[in-house]
Amino acid sequence: LLGKVLTRHRIAFDEAENRADAVKLLKQTPYTLVFLDLMVPRVDGWGVIDFIRRTLRDKQPRLFVITGVQNQALSSADRDVVTGLIYKPLDPAEVDKVIVQVA
Repeated sequence: LLGKVLTRHRIAFDEAENRADAVKLLKQTPYTLVFLDLMVPRVDGWGVIDFIRRTLRDKQPRLFVITGVQNQALSSADRDVVTGLIYKPLDPAEVDKVIVQVA
């Protein structure tokens, strides 16, 4: 669903299947926008957030966390890195709104 919305906006994107792949891509490419599901295989998405916080301090992408946990709480440190939350099930209109706001 997310890929379809990005394609409709003609935004090129990469997909990572797990935390290790996500970190590898973040090391190689200076992304301006990242959508991160907290429930990625092997290790949760919090590890990716920690990587962004530690490594990409000067060039942090706009990071939107995708979560199925309603009323997801973010620490003050996470709020410094996370631009916003998007709740599951994904609503294409909500994703569309986020893309338009950051574009």
